[in-house]
Amino acid sequence: MKRIALLIIMMFGFSMLSVGDNARLDALREAEQDVNETVWALTGFSVPLLIGGWYIAGGTTGGTITYSVFAPGVVVGASQYYPISPRSDRFLGKSSAYVSAYVDAYESEVKSLRRRSLLWGFSSGVGLLIILNAMDIL
Repeated sequence: MKRIALLIIMMFGFSMLSVGDNARLDALREAEQDVNETVWALTGFSVPLLIGGWYIAGGTTGGTITYSVFAPGVVVGASQYYPISPRSDRFLGKSSAYVSAYVDAYESEVKSLRRRSLLWGFSSGVGLLIILNAMDIL
């Protein structure tokens, strides 16, 4: 949805937008370029296989239940606190209002992209773990 809005605004030009709007659009575009969603998805994918597989292989059902309740929160929480820092060269010659709006939008979008990628990867890993367990591979 954000991409469609960005495309529509780009078609009509940036002249109608305020400094904050321009900063937010720049931040959204650059956040999508900067975040490596594949790495975050693979990180999310590996967590259930490493920890969940270990619990199931050990036969500790209670551990698996505890893991399934708390692991998604830990994974998503980690993505929210991993350092976020836009490159400083993007702010050369920009006003303080632009920088403030840019940083807020950039941090928000990076967190959102990380969270979404981690959850997709995590869900895929849990699905694979369930299939492997059902096939008695684990």
